[in-house]
Amino acid sequence: MRFLSLALCALGALVVLGAAQAQPTPIEHFVRYNKVDTPVVSPNGRRIAMVSEADGLRIVLVLSRDGEAPRAVNADAVNPESLFWANDDVLVIRASMERDRNYDDDFFTETTMFAFDLQNGELRELFDLGADAPRSNGNAANVRGRDPETGRLAVQMADRLYSIDPNNGRYRSMDRTMQPVFSYTLGPDGQALTRANYSQFERRYWLEVRTDEYWETVIDREESVIRQAVYGLLTGTDDEIVASERPFSGTRRLFTISATTGEPLRTLYQHPDFDFRSVEVDPFTNLVVGVQILEDLRRTEWFDPDLAAIQASLEAAIPDASITLESWSQDRSEFTLAAWRMDQPVEYYFYDSNDGSLGRLGSALPELQASGLTSRVAITFPARDGTAIPAYLTLSAGEGPWPLVVLPHGGPASRDVGGYDMFAHFIADRGYLVVQPNFRGSSGLGGEWERAGWGGWGRGVMQHDVSDSVSALVRSGYARADSACILGASYGGYVALSAATFTPDLFQCAMAIAPVSDLWTIVDDGACCGLTSTRSRDFARMLTGSMEQSSRREARHISPMAHADQVRIPLLIAHGLEDSVVPVEQSEFMEDALSAAGIPFTMVWMESADHHFDTVEARREVLTLIEDFLSEHLPVD
Repeated sequence: MRFLSLALCALGALVVLGAAQAQPTPIEHFVRYNKVDTPVVSPNGRRIAMVSEADGLRIVLVLSRDGEAPRAVNADAVNPESLFWANDDVLVIRASMERDRNYDDDFFTETTMFAFDLQNGELRELFDLGADAPRSNGNAANVRGRDPETGRLAVQMADRLYSIDPNNGRYRSMDRTMQPVFSYTLGPDGQALTRANYSQFERRYWLEVRTDEYWETVIDREESVIRQAVYGLLTGTDDEIVASERPFSGTRRLFTISATTGEPLRTLYQHPDFDFRSVEVDPFTNLVVGVQILEDLRRTEWFDPDLAAIQASLEAAIPDASITLESWSQDRSEFTLAAWRMDQPVEYYFYDSNDGSLGRLGSALPELQASGLTSRVAITFPARDGTAIPAYLTLSAGEGPWPLVVLPHGGPASRDVGGYDMFAHFIADRGYLVVQPNFRGSSGLGGEWERAGWGGWGRGVMQHDVSDSVSALVRSGYARADSACILGASYGGYVALSAATFTPDLFQCAMAIAPVSDLWTIVDDGACCGLTSTRSRDFARMLTGSMEQSSRREARHISPMAHADQVRIPLLIAHGLEDSVVPVEQSEFMEDALSAAGIPFTMVWMESADHHFDTVEARREVLTLIEDFLSEHLPVD
């Protein structure tokens, strides 16, 4: 991998050619809902549905290829995330909703489904389990497949599998078992094919495959955490089940196992540098047909030769972008596709293979595409121990050096990727250089990279990798000396608080959004029962680098709240009151500690914001906070 001094050489021409920006792009262009999002074609290919925007509201829009008038429904209250067609007349909307638990003051996020019936124009929740529904962050939209004969959907909720009629929402159980099933797959007949089980108390994993009369166990082993994922039957075979496992070394590998013995058969795909993003399953056959990879941009490797041929022809037609097939008709003659570019919002197209026509559906954010975005490029820079740290650099207009904003991602088991980024592009538009390090501990770059960060919170390697981006960019001449601010949300907010407390001389200001400030309160949540859940064991490994639970002293040693008196720079903390991921108490802990120490700071409670800033109002509020804070404490001029 190239180090920063080499990787940045190619950027010189971009900087010299960049023209000084006269006026900043209006904030509304960054915060508005996507004009075109997740377009999907109906099974018969005659309708195209998409999430869109009208008068500041999110809508679901259905276009006809047969001359019918467009149909639309107001979906603003349900926060639509994606769409799929249950049949030619029923469109299903996957949506995430913040719900009140009723018995306390907290919210929980539920992913659920709504049905838009094109015959009567009705929008309704697809099904309701009533008292059986979960009351914590849960997924009621986990569609495992469909029955090709009846069109019924198979939906998994917790350890149960339900068959749902999309026309009326009536449901029934598909598999009556008391086993701790965490994942089902379906066969081509629409019936359950595999069920993967995990006992947290026994630390036991076992995989069962359905035979004609009963379930047969093909894998049974001890596991401290769940390592295997199963996806279904591979296209073109009748006995190869596609699976993957968390890698001890290298990147995540996709392989097949025998449906009768559970023994590994062959490797299907393994990228040398990146874990794959997702597995592509044909919605009409329940067969595994491809794998999506997230390098700098998304792309797909197809196991199905017909889909591979379509992909190749579209890549030739749109050579300046990375192309992904988003949906296809049942006969695979019509497709929707996405074009991903490093310096533009995603753009969508419709392709009809019957006549070879390729039509543009539109850009997700047409105003930003028209005005142009600053360049965003992949780089590496050297950490203090010589390790090459991958990162993304978003340049500002004109020539550097620029004031620097360090923008660490959340997770921490996550990663920043290429393409449009609301925060990075907005901040760069305001005159700043933005760096987003994929520090050790980030996911998606192989098991060794993620494990290298375990035990490195706050004062260790995960924090050092973020800090070292400052000196590397100053040495390269792209960032101004003594002109850096750190800004992050969620785990990134923890990084920002840690920078303000543990390395206050490195940055001129810090902004923490929905941060974690007291790690002991998170560790202590499971202290009554020890490390009995996969989640608690995963957290212990990230925090300590082992399967041992942190002590109070160890957790407080790397908790910013316990060291609030060390803050010496301007600090802003912001937290959405509808956050269902990081409790607002985490910001309250830091607020109380700073106040007790007599440290000046700014605390902002955002009434309408959740963890992900899903509304225009929340995005506008947080970007305005960022702009005002930076202009006061890290002026461009």
